[in-house]
Amino acid sequence: MQYATLREARYRHTAWSRQGQLLLLGGQDSEETGEVVGGGGSTFPLEHPAYASCAADMGGAVAIIGGFYSGWLNYVDRYDMSGYLGSLPVLRTARAAHTCGAIADSTGHTVLVVAGGSDYLGYLLSSVEVLEHGATYWVAGPQLPRALYKLSGGVAGGRLQVTGGRDSSNNERSEIYELVYSEAEKGWTQVGTMEEARWLHAVAAVNLPALCGA
Repeated sequence: MQYATLREARYRHTAWSRQGQLLLLGGQDSEETGEVVGGGGSTFPLEHPAYASCAADMGGAVAIIGGFYSGWLNYVDRYDMSGYLGSLPVLRTARAAHTCGAIADSTGHTVLVVAGGSDYLGYLLSSVEVLEHGATYWVAGPQLPRALYKLSGGVAGGRLQVTGGRDSSNNERSEIYELVYSEAEKGWTQVGTMEEARWLHAVAAVNLPALCGA
């Protein structure tokens, strides 16, 4: 069943859902706009046009991080369904085709994590950046096990998991890595393998029993 038709065709965009609404941001052929899908919908201009960025769900807002638009980007902008809310500190390394997520620290505060992607020279990245609650700059986090770009990630059970992507030999990957981020330990561990290697895919955390009617 078709849910809706977009006002603007777009691909390599980011998406965020909140209280039954879906927000799409940027993307090739639509780098400059955000769009609320369904219910009549609406569009608004983006503070920094982008595609190949990533979206981190911060609860009442979404952070759109990095991407590409006439060059690699390091912007971190917050949006909700009404539009632009403000910006957070810029990334240390401008990057595109990366992944990201918002997790909670031991005190329950939001921590933003950005992983992988490619830089302005086209090199693939294994580097990870972290923005702690209240911080004015990003710091280096635990590196990915290998350089990856065009990977996809999501937060499940409070932990960021990253999946697939392409490596520096241009191989498609099937590993699933989970970030452990606590006072006692910080690092990545492999928690699974997809049946098929994939890249430029999408990931969503869902309640399977509720989705399947179990």
